[in-house]
Amino acid sequence: RVMNKIVHTYLEKWLRAADNDDIVHGSIDDTGTVSGRASSSGDAGNLQNIPDRGSYTVKRAIIPYSHNWMFFAIDYGQLELRLAAWIAEGLFKFDPNMTMTRLFLSGEDMHSYVRDRINIRSILYGNMDARYILAKLGYDPAEKVGKEEEIVAKHTRQIAKTMNFGLLYSGGAKMLSKLLKLEEHVSKRLVSEWRTLFPAFSLAQTYYNELALKRRPRPDGSGQVLYVT
Repeated sequence: RVMNKIVHTYLEKWLRAADNDDIVHGSIDDTGTVSGRASSSGDAGNLQNIPDRGSYTVKRAIIPYSHNWMFFAIDYGQLELRLAAWIAEGLFKFDPNMTMTRLFLSGEDMHSYVRDRINIRSILYGNMDARYILAKLGYDPAEKVGKEEEIVAKHTRQIAKTMNFGLLYSGGAKMLSKLLKLEEHVSKRLVSEWRTLFPAFSLAQTYYNELALKRRPRPDGSGQVLYVT
């Protein structure tokens, strides 16, 4: 399945899109989304969404134009989540010792923290042995002897990461169920635990929703409108 996706979603498109010098030119639309972010599409596909984790090693097929060029990655390091925490928790003056902001300032791994505090493994798999969890995930346990716990820990951390970013803007159980392919009652429990752990985000969402729907004077004084200053 992984190899099929690599070939048909990426490699075949790149080969077809290459010019006479075997160079693939990506297409970037700097006004391609409603939110204002750039998007990527065209004959070469979406070059902003090439997986590089797990079994998806397709990026190894990409080489620089010449020896004088190189590829590198720049990541803001959870900037969106950090700003959201600072805004939401600062807005309601939460105790600094009980916030997501504190975790960022201390350098603690946010996703591992959420995984362990919520005990995602227990919610999803109960007391199931790591070997059975691997089998449930599609691994061959015989090939992962001695690495079972490590793989389960990474898997549940990835779920925590999805929750941290997915629930940030008041996402709910249906969204989480779809993203993680979980039964909705399991997703509801995960959402409830996350919101209990980080209550500022739901409060901030309600606050800004009400603010956006409040009629206020137009800047030119010509009446009132739904306008956020």
